[in-house]
Amino acid sequence: MLIAFVLLYTLLAKKEIVERYIYAVIWWTLICYGMTEILSCFCAITTRNLWCCWLFLDIALLILIFRKFPNRLSAKSVISAGLKVFHKKEVILLVVFAIGLLFLAIRTVPYNWDSMTYHLSRLYHWKQNGSVAHYATSIDRQVASPVLGAFVNLHVYVMCGGSDILVNLLQAVSFLTNGILIYMIAKKLSCAKRYCVFAAVLYYTTPIAFAEALTTQVDNFSALWMLCFVYLLLEFLNLENKIIRNKACMSRVFALSVCIAFGYLTKPSVCISMVLFAFWLFLIVIKRRDNWLILMCYLLVSGGLIFMLLLPELLRNISTFGAISSPGVGQRQLIGSLYYKNVLLNGLKNFTFNLPSVWIYGGTEMLWKLVEWVAQFVGVDINNPAISEDGKEFYMHGPQTYGHDTAVNPIVVTLMIICVIFFVIRNRKWSAAKRQLGEMRNQFFVVTVISFIIFCAVLRWEPFVSRYMISYFAILCPAISIQVELFFSEKKNDKWDKGQSFLSIVYFVCIVELYGLICCHGKIALASDRPEGYFRNNTWIMEDYKAAANYVNANSNKSVGLCLGGDTYEYPLLQLLDEDLHIEHVNVANYTKKYENTDFCPDTIIVIDLENSKDILDINGVPYAEKKVIGEKIRIYEK
Repeated sequence: MLIAFVLLYTLLAKKEIVERYIYAVIWWTLICYGMTEILSCFCAITTRNLWCCWLFLDIALLILIFRKFPNRLSAKSVISAGLKVFHKKEVILLVVFAIGLLFLAIRTVPYNWDSMTYHLSRLYHWKQNGSVAHYATSIDRQVASPVLGAFVNLHVYVMCGGSDILVNLLQAVSFLTNGILIYMIAKKLSCAKRYCVFAAVLYYTTPIAFAEALTTQVDNFSALWMLCFVYLLLEFLNLENKIIRNKACMSRVFALSVCIAFGYLTKPSVCISMVLFAFWLFLIVIKRRDNWLILMCYLLVSGGLIFMLLLPELLRNISTFGAISSPGVGQRQLIGSLYYKNVLLNGLKNFTFNLPSVWIYGGTEMLWKLVEWVAQFVGVDINNPAISEDGKEFYMHGPQTYGHDTAVNPIVVTLMIICVIFFVIRNRKWSAAKRQLGEMRNQFFVVTVISFIIFCAVLRWEPFVSRYMISYFAILCPAISIQVELFFSEKKNDKWDKGQSFLSIVYFVCIVELYGLICCHGKIALASDRPEGYFRNNTWIMEDYKAAANYVNANSNKSVGLCLGGDTYEYPLLQLLDEDLHIEHVNVANYTKKYENTDFCPDTIIVIDLENSKDILDINGVPYAEKKVIGEKIRIYEK
């Protein structure tokens, strides 16, 4: 897979260096996605087939390269072209940082709750079924959650023979790529080198982004599509370049369409920001007076391409849920009421959630009291289910919380507030404001800030809300750098470089944050091994799971049925059971029940997290009696 990406990158040698990388990412993911869907139709997703497909692709790309470059494009020229974008010092620092991060990603055993319940569990079932078609499962998020990141990891998982040692790399590589794209977006918006570096450093030290780089979550991957979309869109936003009918514009429209589709297939929430950036383009197009006939043609082509890419997953969801997405995945995460007071309080809860800082004594308590006071002032229940997932009680995580689901991100959000103040100061007079808003960089800042605020307002608060914001934090980084540069460029002083002083203070805070992140996640990476590492967040069930797996493995079973709760740790059990066992879910009680195999009569059934379990179970007409009880939640049944 890596070789194919390098060959695709080489094949696109005539493009500008960053676009070359973006197009290589797009084509590589398209191939991976298409390969998955086609093989799935024939239940042919196997280790041998995937290795053969990628090997065949490598050979085909090599042939194309030798035909396109008969003089043999050397590897040295390809690498040197990539390094021209950066200076030597930047490359050295980035390489050192990347090596350390990739080491942590490989060394870290997946342990977050989502990985144990559905991220990795569905990889196991897809591998066993040879298909990504929906299947019967008690944990419906295994089929309801966005699929693109899981498709990429499916190839890695299957080609590694069912090992999860490399599954964190998708997020880690996306995280590293995002920092580079942020640097290049800032550069494309005419930021000086030091402010481009500043933008990248902000992202690399954002706690939630760093923490997720060591997991199987997909928010860094979704941020990748957001950043690719923005970088490509900036070319269309230039007032001097109208959208015309030519090969370059068509190629860019194709790439933007794929970014939208893949952003949706990775994390639909990222599309809110994409819509706002597209609206910005719409306003520019009106002002620029582009040819509407050409625009409509491109819009139809774009819509058709997006629809075709989404179609397989949409059909699966419609078949299972009777809708384009599961109610528990899409609608549940959005605010339940558009009443303006609810929107205001929900937005404030989400916005302040990332502000607790170790540098402000008692800041967390003050923020909580602020939200509580606003709730009382507007007369809205702070824990109203419409603005709080399942009516959970609102609380804030403390400073320097570095969990992959819970990390707070005060630096980026605080800097955004400061930059809004900078923007207002620089545009005190309306005439100045009108002139400044005409600048592309200021428009970029305004659109970015508005998209973040809207996202905070419409996303229903939950204790893990910060992870959904990674793509928004990513695009805020270059926007913040723009305003910092513009503000201090107007206050130059030969004796005192105020801009550099400001950057130095922020760098110090970022380094402290990065040190805490490395200590926290480095300790986790070095302290755990498989299978014990899977239970890091749920250690009290480990011995029960081991006992259940040992009992089943000792009985020479050929098949096992799982009867689980809707949020059960399934993946650790799958890894503890023998590899040659055929495992399916039974007695399913959700939308996926229609896929239950009525001919499946397993040798043993494992029941976990179900209350009021019966002494006798009936599975497809075959009675199963309770044979063993392990701990408080595990029961084993046999024929």
